[in-house]
Amino acid sequence: MTECTPEVQWAHNTAYRKANHTADTWQGRTACKKFTNVFLGDLAKNIFKKFILLHNPDTANSLIEYDLIRADDFRNSDQFDLKLTCQNEECVIEVKSSGEKSTNNLMEIYNNRRIIINVGNVHQHYDCIYAQIMFIPENLAFFQNEDFVCTSLTDFSNQYVQDFLGQNIKAYIVGYASEPMQRAAVQNVITMNNQNAGAKKRGYADLYIKDSKSPHLFLQAIPKPCNNPSL
Repeated sequence: MTECTPEVQWAHNTAYRKANHTADTWQGRTACKKFTNVFLGDLAKNIFKKFILLHNPDTANSLIEYDLIRADDFRNSDQFDLKLTCQNEECVIEVKSSGEKSTNNLMEIYNNRRIIINVGNVHQHYDCIYAQIMFIPENLAFFQNEDFVCTSLTDFSNQYVQDFLGQNIKAYIVGYASEPMQRAAVQNVITMNNQNAGAKKRGYADLYIKDSKSPHLFLQAIPKPCNNPSL
């Protein structure tokens, strides 16, 4: 993860500022637990942005990151993660993250994990792209479901990021779903919950990573993804 140090630092910054304002819609969490969840999501967004710009630097002026233009001091929900503008149209990109807890076998992850698409709750919506990033640590116990004791968010967040970097975590952009794929996928719903974390059951579209699209197909559709049927 050392090659993504700026992305980690920016995720630390934004997650810290969001932690005290993030709502609990499915699980009671301390600010420190919220930080870990937001940090992983913001880091995934930052990595996907880097991926786009690395392969398509000409998109620098048309790729918008909401955290860089927001004017609410990080108090409200993100309106979007990333957005590509194409003339008078736009392609909104939702970047989903997941910290692996059970295996470091990439084929097992590819065949048995899903693109995260929420169903039947306040988070359900459709976007141009739903991209999925999987984080795999050396110690699979690193990504805990349980809550954290939170006496100081500042101290906790600093230590957590240090520990995160010490895990030699690998980030994999594993696939994406276009909007038509998202709408089709929600016709088949699975429910999940984690009792150890005190989480309620949540519904997700049953779309496996193996059945999603390769991120390189998305790169091929740039610079005009808004009206590109190959997405």
